[in-house]
Amino acid sequence: MIAIDIQRAFTYAFEDKRWPVKLGLLLLIGLIPGLNVIAWLGYQVSIGHRLARSLRNPLPEWDEWADIFIRGLITLMAGFLYFVPVLIVGIAISGVGLIFGRGGGSLLLLAVRCVGGVGILAYSLLALLLLSIGAARYARTDQYAPYFAIGDRLRDLSGGLRIFSVGFVYEALLIVAMLVLLPFSLLTIIGPFVI
Repeated sequence: MIAIDIQRAFTYAFEDKRWPVKLGLLLLIGLIPGLNVIAWLGYQVSIGHRLARSLRNPLPEWDEWADIFIRGLITLMAGFLYFVPVLIVGIAISGVGLIFGRGGGSLLLLAVRCVGGVGILAYSLLALLLLSIGAARYARTDQYAPYFAIGDRLRDLSGGLRIFSVGFVYEALLIVAMLVLLPFSLLTIIGPFVI
């Protein structure tokens, strides 16, 4: 069974002697809107790719920038495609609101919004899990097809529900911690960029 080593997840980057340069460049690219998301996603998948090959230094060198940005762009596009249904349902719910307006049908509108909101939340959680599993497979194989083999990702999820759920919870807790720390980091100049 696969285990998650939490301590190593926070320390592996510092095992690389060139970590200040590598992460510093990532931080600088992070200042460029639009390009930053692609770079962050690509760097994340590239780290997974290197870890899957048991390379000594998991942080990629920036001379692999083309691979990093292509991996990031593919991951971003896969995420967009996973969330197209959320966009469609959101537009439909807004359309129902426009049809009924502020007057009549407010109970029906409330019901549609509640059911739609619960559906969007449930779908979004499942999509995020499947996207994470797809990213792990993509990092391992360096082939983007695993993102779109939804049946295979559902089988991966059912076969490894515990490990994927634990990883998902850790990821969610890390995001919450970053959101909590963000206001405090505003007291410094570089804090928000580091977070």
